[in-house]
Order: sequence, then structure tokens, then C-alpha cells
Amino acid sequence: MESSLFSFNNIDRMEVLRGPQGTLFRRNADGRVIQIHHRTPQQMPEMEGTVVTAVTSVAWTFYGTSGITPNLAADI
Repeated sequence: MESSLFSFNNIDRMEVLRGPQGTLFRRNADGRVIQIHHRTPQQMPEMEGTVVTAVTSVAWTFYGTSGITPNLAADI
């Protein structure tokens, strides 16, 4: 079994859905789907950041969003 570690800073919510058994995951399978919904870029400027320190390392995250034009917004 393989596993991955993802680090997302723009997650709005996560949902775990039970999949249709037999259709997507073969017969007699208890399949599930993980949906990750991200934040929608906003026109109003917003910034958020965190810094975590440990004895031998430092980790930081940043999220920013702002409007570029009246009909266009972006996030980073």
C-alpha cells in the first residue's frame, strides 16, 4: 500500500464519499472517494500565514488572494 503526504494551504473543505459498489470499484468493494475543495479566489485582498519551528527545522506556509481586474481574481 502506497501513501503520499500532501501539503495544501488553500483547502476549503474535504469530503469522503462512499462510491457505488460494483460500478467503479469492482464487485463487493467498499469504495470511497476523497474530494478536496479548494478556496475560491476573492476580489478583496486576504493574506494568511503560519510558521512552525522545531528543534532542527522551520516550516512555513502562506496563502494570499486578491483581485487583479474587476472580473479576475487570483490566489497564491
